[in-house]
Amino acid sequence: MYMLIYLNLKERVNLMTKGLTIGLAALLMVGSISPTVLAAEVNKAPINVVADSNSKKKEENERFVERVSVNELTLEEAIRYGTNSSYSLMELELTLESLKENEDKYDDLYDSAESSLESAQKQKAELEKQLEEATSPDSASITSPDSISINLNEELNNLIKSLDELNIQPSDIEVGVSASDVSNGLDSTVNYLLQFLNSTKEYLKVFEKYQQNQLLQEKLNLVNSQITTLSSTISTLEATLNQYDLSRTQTFNNRVIQRESMEVSITSSFLGLMQTQAQIDFMKDSLSTQQSQVNAAKVKYELGFISLNDYEDSKRDLKDLETEIAQLERQLNNDKATFALTIGITYNEDYTLVKPDLGQLALVEQLTSTEELIHNSYNMVNARTALQQAEDRLDDLEDLVENRRKQDEDIAEIDVDIAKLKIESLEAELEKSIKNQFYQVRHQYQELIKLSEDLEVAQKDNEEYKTRFELGLISKLDYDSTNLTVKQAELKYNIAKYQYYLLTKKVELIEDGVIPTN
Repeated sequence: MYMLIYLNLKERVNLMTKGLTIGLAALLMVGSISPTVLAAEVNKAPINVVADSNSKKKEENERFVERVSVNELTLEEAIRYGTNSSYSLMELELTLESLKENEDKYDDLYDSAESSLESAQKQKAELEKQLEEATSPDSASITSPDSISINLNEELNNLIKSLDELNIQPSDIEVGVSASDVSNGLDSTVNYLLQFLNSTKEYLKVFEKYQQNQLLQEKLNLVNSQITTLSSTISTLEATLNQYDLSRTQTFNNRVIQRESMEVSITSSFLGLMQTQAQIDFMKDSLSTQQSQVNAAKVKYELGFISLNDYEDSKRDLKDLETEIAQLERQLNNDKATFALTIGITYNEDYTLVKPDLGQLALVEQLTSTEELIHNSYNMVNARTALQQAEDRLDDLEDLVENRRKQDEDIAEIDVDIAKLKIESLEAELEKSIKNQFYQVRHQYQELIKLSEDLEVAQKDNEEYKTRFELGLISKLDYDSTNLTVKQAELKYNIAKYQYYLLTKKVELIEDGVIPTN
């Protein structure tokens, strides 16, 4: 029984010194918990999965993103397609799942370690109790078997000497002795022999106690070694779990930042395409007016009112406008193809962009203090998380009893100072970004108001020119020119409206905790 227990304890101590390597956010060496748990980890052999060719082809053909074909595309649909087909977002989600699975795994190992430590501590208490009872004053004790062995040899020598004096061989001694054979000398020898036998029994009793005490002490030493190993393992697992928790926090925050930023980026690209399309539409409207001007210039030239150069200039203006329209259309098609690939839709054929309804745009004011916006931002949460990691590493080094080196502590202290410096630098950068963002909002809103007023003026002028045209006071060419002025004012106003809307989305990002930085 003792040998079996000893081997099990020894095996447990040896096995528990081995480690498991984990990856991703932190590659930490972690001790296993018990022979059973460790065997499941260390002895785990690679699994060779044999699949038929059809299964392999099916797996190879599976895709994470299946592109869809659309005829029309709204801003809301573009954001949904883009965020759902983002490979980087998918990777972050899978990373979060992996971190969660690993955290659950090491949480189970931590529970097993705590349970093993509790059992070992109970076993230690029981062994100490047994050892205390065995060495109490009321019980027989012996410090070394050698002292008893010396007494035994002395007793044996005395016995043999007495037998020699009586001329008795030890092999001739029998259990029974008749009364007629008893003499004073033989009686003394027999008494001495009985005393020796009693001493031998006492020796065996005490020696057995000694062996039991030694066994208890060895068990206790092994349990103490196990407790030390388990305590170290638990500390390592605690650090690992903390690392996983911090990594999950950072990954989750990065995912939120990337998703929210992606929505604004998609909005910006979509509105950019809308602006290009609006510009092309305006230029096509200008094309008919420009053609009318060329026709009028031709008549004036034929009548001798203008020179040939003036007529040629009007034709060149028309040609340049046609060339510019063709270039913008090619650029728009290329940008729409790129945008389609970005958001995960096909571009086999052209698709129509649906003009978004932006509604009435009001001035966005800063209602939350800059300090609170910075403190609650994901940017600052990640920075504080990095500081916590650095401080935890320093605490771990300071808690070390063995293998503690001053140089390692100095490096850890420098890392803490660097993390604090980054927080201070980030605060300044975020404050600058917030102030600049709200300044742009106010500036763009004033520009929007101005362009809205310009549009109203152009519309009123157009009404006046319309009346004059109907009365025959101006030509159709002059009236078409005023119409073009209204369309140009509408184009400028709509572009400014798109730009202001995009700025309000960036402000929403800030309020949601995602502050753009350079």
